[in-house]
Amino acid sequence: ACLSVPLAIGAEAALRGLGGYVQQPLPGPLLSPAARLPGNAHMLWRVVMVLFGAYAPAGGGVVADGIAGFHWIGLVLALGGFAVAVVTCCAGPRGRADRVTQITVMATLAVMVAGIFGTELPDLSHAHEVAILAPLGAVLAGRALPPLLSAAWAAWSARHTGRLGLLGRLVPPVLLGAWLACGLAVLGYAGTGPQAPPRNQGLAEWLAARRLTYGLAGYWQAASVTVDSGGRVTVAPIVRGGRGATRWDSSVGWFDPAAHRATFIIAGDSGNELRPTTERRLFGPPAREYHAGSSVIMVYRYNLLTRVGGRAFPGPPFPPERSVHGLAD
Repeated sequence: ACLSVPLAIGAEAALRGLGGYVQQPLPGPLLSPAARLPGNAHMLWRVVMVLFGAYAPAGGGVVADGIAGFHWIGLVLALGGFAVAVVTCCAGPRGRADRVTQITVMATLAVMVAGIFGTELPDLSHAHEVAILAPLGAVLAGRALPPLLSAAWAAWSARHTGRLGLLGRLVPPVLLGAWLACGLAVLGYAGTGPQAPPRNQGLAEWLAARRLTYGLAGYWQAASVTVDSGGRVTVAPIVRGGRGATRWDSSVGWFDPAAHRATFIIAGDSGNELRPTTERRLFGPPAREYHAGSSVIMVYRYNLLTRVGGRAFPGPPFPPERSVHGLAD
């Protein structure tokens, strides 16, 4: 354990020296103020419901509510396994839980504390930040509950053997089989439903049809349009409200004006999109402007990459990036 720290530092330095990637300092405040802790705890609970499929969004319909209700079984088992594991870890001076259970409990507690006291769970869309809670809960349920449940069932069936007979021995496997069969049915139902098209597929097709193949956009739209186009369109991410290159999951080669010619900007008025008025002020008035769905496409006659700052990685960001994942406030 002591050697892992210098080894990790050395490996990161070697990767940086070879041009693999650059680690940026964590942006923004890392701890939530005390007034937000109750709200963070409530959001963590909702996120856990999402991870276990037990969260039913408003207006989802009867089927969605039924599926969420079914998944409450798994959530209750995970919560029960966590509670039993905590008790067994704390029982006696050395505890009764094995080493794997102890480590899993500590990992679960660490993630929960980070979710409550940190700033990484502002809404349900950030559930991936604590997604490890789902497999951790499954591990605890599988390790802590079977001995307890089997002992309880054995004691109960022993008192009712004369009345239940063979039926009493068949109840546990029948219930388990029914639960697994229902889970398989839910999985099949979800897998056969209509697949939603990629969010920016239409925009990617629109750009490719007009031979607009290299441009700029905010972090989320840049990645989505590039992937949805199948490689026909490349969009490099820049910070919202500035002319700096976004360095989160980015490559220095995307911003090289000698290798690429960016001629358009994707903007809009929703979410994390670049704002049209701001981009006109920073990059000048466009030669042409189009509307593709809810997006505004501003086309320029010069290479926009020549005005993007902070293109050299590593180095100080340009302009200063103040928000999470390299997106300016």
